[in-house]
Amino acid sequence: MGRILLFVAALVLALLIGVLIGQRRSAETASEQPASGVQITTEAPVSAEPAPAPLPAPVVAPPAAAPVTPPPVDQQVQDDAAAVGMTTRDEPEVQDEPDAPAGAQGEADPAPATN
Repeated sequence: MGRILLFVAALVLALLIGVLIGQRRSAETASEQPASGVQITTEAPVSAEPAPAPLPAPVVAPPAAAPVTPPPVDQQVQDDAAAVGMTTRDEPEVQDEPDAPAGAQGEADPAPATN
């Protein structure tokens, strides 16, 4: 019983494939044939007047640079900075030069030792 069913399925599949191939061939032959109302010529078509030249692109100025404004310093930030002894960016920092140890920069001792 299984072999008969397999044989029938193969026969139906072959029939469907044959029908599909036949439809493709008939569609190709119909599209390959010249249409009855089309006239084929070798002359070039008459060209229209040439199109005018395109306009040049408009000159676009670069955008103006925005003025750089520093962000406003919050009064609370200034108060907190003053409370801990720090400065804010609005106030220039004053840096004291630390005292250099003697001989660090290659200087001689001001008082030479006497023996």
